[in-house]
Amino acid sequence: MGGFCPWEGRSPPGDSQEADEENKKAWKEALGVPDSQEKRRPLCLMEKEFPYLKKGDQSYPMVDIELIGPKGSLKVKALVDSGATFSIFRKEIADYLGIPIKEGQGLYFQGIKGKITGYLHQVPVNINREKFDCIIAFSPDLEISLNILGRNNFFFPFLITFNEKAQKIILEKNQEN
Repeated sequence: MGGFCPWEGRSPPGDSQEADEENKKAWKEALGVPDSQEKRRPLCLMEKEFPYLKKGDQSYPMVDIELIGPKGSLKVKALVDSGATFSIFRKEIADYLGIPIKEGQGLYFQGIKGKITGYLHQVPVNINREKFDCIIAFSPDLEISLNILGRNNFFFPFLITFNEKAQKIILEKNQEN
């Protein structure tokens, strides 16, 4: 689910210079890329280890995350996927939290199983008692049972270590500004 088509309703890339500029702007907006003078603030998060989740013969780097919405909160497990650009969760989670998914920015995501539609929302989340806002796409088309935490915005506040030998993932505070 790493791909993304920011030109929904716009000309595809390469049709004109104006279309290319619109696409660049959509990418920057969707990815939360700051202006060159603006800097991201790191989180104050102590190091936290999460054991991989074992399913059959496979192990997955999963973390416990609490999502907070208008109707309350929900604690779920999510796969930390360094190959995914965006975080993508199932529609049922948005429904439970009271998040009207179609009010978010609609995007197409390309993955192994093809193209799906998702809707971006800024969602307050809590990991290890540290709260921050995470950009999450909710998709009615997501067919896998795993929630996915991608690089956009979730990886910024952390130094993330995937320790395959020990079968654990380590999140620690990113000290860089």
